[in-house]
Amino acid sequence: MFDHIDNVVPFNPWPMPAAATSGATAQKRRAAAEFLAASPSRRIELALADMAAAEKSPHYTIDMNSWHAPHPAAGICTVCLAGAILANRHPIRPDQVYVGPFEADGPGEYATSAQWDRILCSIDELRNGYVDGFLVEDGRVPDATIEAFVVNNGPDEICDPFPGYVPYDRDPNAFKAWASDVARKLAAVGH
Repeated sequence: MFDHIDNVVPFNPWPMPAAATSGATAQKRRAAAEFLAASPSRRIELALADMAAAEKSPHYTIDMNSWHAPHPAAGICTVCLAGAILANRHPIRPDQVYVGPFEADGPGEYATSAQWDRILCSIDELRNGYVDGFLVEDGRVPDATIEAFVVNNGPDEICDPFPGYVPYDRDPNAFKAWASDVARKLAAVGH
């Protein structure tokens, strides 16, 4: 996992000035800013909304084992929960592969900054049922708050997913209900 707050890097995912962007790109720019400013509980809600949009899109399908991977022959791109955020909040195209921070070699690849990569990794922790990992990697919640949240809401065994977790692949609706419940619990403690 990342160290806490000391690794946060300033970030702008947009390579062009705001005035030069199209309407759709400007909308994604606003969506990215909203996500960056959101509390952890709100980020979960936004991630679930992004996943719902990907589920409805003819260009995307959900595969929790794939960040953002196009399948040109099928005409779709598979995304996980974090990949759905990329699809809705970044200038990534459905035909581009997400490769992580600063690693894109050409037009078929898309990279985020270290800050966004950290956020996407936090969402990946959440999709695996590890709310403590989600909070640690997010980097904005104090350790004592995370520990108190785990004591009050977490699993009995440190390496287990949080109670009620159901993998998306097993039951998408149960996964979404679990994640929404986690968001409510985090909002109740001010995060």
